[in-house]
Amino acid sequence: MYQLIAIDDWYRQDAYHFFLPYEEPFFNITANIEITYRYQWCQQNNSSFFINLLYDMLVAVNKIEEFRLRIVDDEVRLYDKIHTGSTVLMPNKTFNFCYFDFHPDRSIFIAEGQQRLKDLKDQKPVNAKDDFYNTIHSSVVPWIQFTSVKHARKNTSGVNGIPKITFGKYYNDGAKKMMPISVEVHHSLMDGYHVGLFLEELEKQMGQENEVIQ
Repeated sequence: MYQLIAIDDWYRQDAYHFFLPYEEPFFNITANIEITYRYQWCQQNNSSFFINLLYDMLVAVNKIEEFRLRIVDDEVRLYDKIHTGSTVLMPNKTFNFCYFDFHPDRSIFIAEGQQRLKDLKDQKPVNAKDDFYNTIHSSVVPWIQFTSVKHARKNTSGVNGIPKITFGKYYNDGAKKMMPISVEVHHSLMDGYHVGLFLEELEKQMGQENEVIQ
């Protein structure tokens, strides 16, 4: 479900039209976020840090309107709810895409996510669902404490503005556990201010207590 943005009355109409014809209208911000509490919580509750990370990301994404905007057929759509498709390492060290539907209940999201990962083992071809617009393209690179990321692209025509969020190898900074994150977004739809809001919301979400998962 989505609603159409009336571009001529939109507060971003000037920025939208300015960046839309750019050959490369995307910008990328890389930062480090604290994950201390969520990492410890997952260890204490024997819960997948990967799936919890996706859940916390989606909670933050769905709170910020600009992260729910997409460009489709010359329209700007504001989706009601955003899900995610993430790369997952396969046993032969190649990758496939696994899709996780957002649910506000963490325990339900985790249970469904675990089942999706099990089902993925039976899928051999890379399954990229290009017509899924209400999603975030996410990935985790747990081997690299990166400082920047550049994504592969087919082309820059007809782009839909789906953000790409990548998490890297976590590390210790004193008593804190930190993780690099790369956020790539379409400049017609948002600015650095909105990426800052997302990072702030994500850190807040990862520091919140949750019920123990049975």
